[in-house]
Amino acid sequence: MFLTFIFFISLFVINNVKAVDVVNFEKIFMNATSLKIIYVSDDFITTGTTSGNDVFTDDTALVGGNGTACDGTNNTNYLYARIDTDETPGYFTKKD
Repeated sequence: MFLTFIFFISLFVINNVKAVDVVNFEKIFMNATSLKIIYVSDDFITTGTTSGNDVFTDDTALVGGNGTACDGTNNTNYLYARIDTDETPGYFTKKD
């Protein structure tokens, strides 16, 4: 149900969620072809995440807050489930 909902939106906001205990992000945003922006707060920390393939597969409209663009085939694993910065490219945008 979650993934079906994602298909129809272009903006996703994650508020008050601490993902430090999320171990696997497997396919959570996969095929979200209309998804353009994922906003997260500084509290969204994924240091406990150790796996997750195809997290951003086919998400060709998605761009991180620092301009890192998802092409839908490369760099689609859990390592890009973070706030996009110069030092750490990702597909999330920091919510002010």
